[in-house]
This record gives sequence, C-alpha cells and structure tokens, in this order.
Amino acid sequence: LCMFLLPQVALDQQLPAATGASSGSHRAGTASGTSSSASTAAGAASSSSNERGQMKFVDRDEHVYFWFPLLAGLSELTFDPRPEIRRSALEVLFDVLQTHGGSFAESFWVRIFERVLLPIFDHVRAEVTDTTTFTSERRRAQEDAWLYETCTHCLQHLVDLFGQFYEPMGPLLPRLLELLRGFIARSHASLASVGVAAYTRMVASCAAQLDSNAWQQLIRMLQQVVQDTLPDVAELVMPPLRAAGSVDVQAPGTPLTPAAAASGVLMPGGQPRPPYTLREGVGMRRLVRCRVQAGVQLLLVQAASEVYAQHYHHMAPNAMVLLADALQQVSQHARRVNTDIALRKQLAAQQAADRVAEDRCLPDPPLLRQE
Repeated sequence: LCMFLLPQVALDQQLPAATGASSGSHRAGTASGTSSSASTAAGAASSSSNERGQMKFVDRDEHVYFWFPLLAGLSELTFDPRPEIRRSALEVLFDVLQTHGGSFAESFWVRIFERVLLPIFDHVRAEVTDTTTFTSERRRAQEDAWLYETCTHCLQHLVDLFGQFYEPMGPLLPRLLELLRGFIARSHASLASVGVAAYTRMVASCAAQLDSNAWQQLIRMLQQVVQDTLPDVAELVMPPLRAAGSVDVQAPGTPLTPAAAASGVLMPGGQPRPPYTLREGVGMRRLVRCRVQAGVQLLLVQAASEVYAQHYHHMAPNAMVLLADALQQVSQHARRVNTDIALRKQLAAQQAADRVAEDRCLPDPPLLRQE
C-alpha cells in the first residue's frame, strides 16, 4: 500500500511548486481551495495525460532521489532466491510503473530503463553463463525454469509499458530492440523463444503508433537477428583450428573425416589431444548451437508471418520489402545447405561415428523445415 501512496504524496506536495504562477494562490487560499488542488493532483497522478496540469518527473536529482530507492530496490528483489518475494517484487515494480508512468518525462524513462530495468536482464545474462557452464543437468533444468519465468514476465511487462507510454518511451526503441536481439541470438533455446515472443508482443502493442522510420527499425532488427542465427552446419564436420605453430593445424574449409577425428592428435609437449567429437567438447557445443539456431529460425519465420498477417495495414511499404528479404535469406541459406550432398553425407557419417543420440542429431536434410 505504501508503494502506491508514496508517489501520490509526492505529487500532492510538489504540484503547487511545479505549476508556477498558481503556487502563491494555493498557499494563500482557503481550506476549500487546498482541498480542490489536492483533488486535482490525485486525478493527474492516475492519468497518463497532461490535461489537468500534471507535473512531470524528469532526470533531476530531487526526482531521482525520490523514486529510485523504491524502483531500484524492487528491481533487485526480482532476483531474490525466494520465489514468492521474486514474483511479488516483479508485479509491484511494473504495477507502479504502469500506474504512474504517465507522470514520467522522456529523460526520466531513459534513467529508469538504464538503472532499473536493464539490471534485471544483466542478472539474467549472468545466471545463464553460470548455469550453462558450472552446474549439473538437474540444477540447470531448475534454473532454466526460473529464468524462463522471470524473463517471460519481465519482457512482457516491458513491451506492454512501451506500448502504453509510447510517446515518452519512443526514443528507447533502438535500445529495446538491441535487448531483444541479445535474447534471440543467444544459444539458449528458452531465452531465444522468450525474445521472439516479446518481439511479436511489442509489435502488437504499438503497431498503430509506429511511423515509417520505426517500422524500418523493427524489421531491420529482424533481418539482423536472422543473419545472427543462420545455422553453420558445415562447421560440424570441421575440426577446431589449433594454436599457431602446432603440428596439427587444420586448413580452413577442410572437412574432418570420422577416421581422422578418431585418430586424435598430439598437443604441445607430446600429450594426446582428445579427438574431435560431436558428443563432447567443442563439437557438442557446436551441435547444440546449430540445433538452437535452427529452431530460432523457425520461430523468426513464424513471427514474421504473424507481424505481416496482423499488421500489414500499418506497415510502411519499405518495411514490407525488408520483411520479404529476411524470409528470403532464411530460405536461401536452408536451400544451400540442403542441396549440398557432400556436406550431408559427411554430417551423417560424423553423427553415426560419434554415436550422437537420436534426439540430438540433426535430421537429413538438416534444414528442410526452414526451407
């Protein structure tokens, strides 16, 4: 309750000072006049418009010092180890922003984005690095569920805020798109799917408010993330390059035969180097990345289809051209891979020789669904 009352108290106290010439009359007025001004402030605080002389919080010390202990504290609590605290903090944080966001000027939203919202996703990146590198499969599954839930809710709330307060938050579009691109391009299936879902949700929330330039930014980001996530199937049959001066340097573009992979090589000092395999080490990471990217490409194609089907009447013509180019890029890359018979044979032999589990193998052709 205090979290919602404190901002209202601030508006009641600061509104007379912010309304300039009317401040003297408020101080000298009668009790009924004071009551009227308080009612006006309350009405202004619950509305996102300026119709009643509502003050705007800007990027000034006195405004920052009032709001940020509350907002930054809630941001920190979104990664509290206790699930009930985490969920409550997340909901209260975005409820406060949705309720009082109409009182925030553009500069204040920029500060909130940098110091309150982005740190939540910095936590996500740190947690992903930890759970994908240093944890067991069981704990990794638990952490993935936590990250998926947190990221889903955070990104949903964030893009809803962007649509609700598009006018002051509009300049943040490039940074928001870069944030979503970072999620989609990660070699983490859950986070990539969350990023794609947030992208389509953002388009739906503000499609009618976007101008031609904003549409170009939206679709160009889709093009860029398509390029970022094109699966590199050929690298699955290539050994990693060795250190300069080593006797086993592999020439770029030279395929690795199963016999060569099984033979192993010597590390500097005569120690045997583990053979290249798709079941562990570099080979396994490449296979996982390739599978995730193939899945992300399907999600991006679906997202592009939804954006066009639901919002084509709002889209600028040049944005439609960019969208068609992105889809063509997916199709052409998949066709190049699928028609490379030699690559398909090498991949099938490599997966068979390494005894890769059936549920982790790439199919043949590898990118048929994408094409």
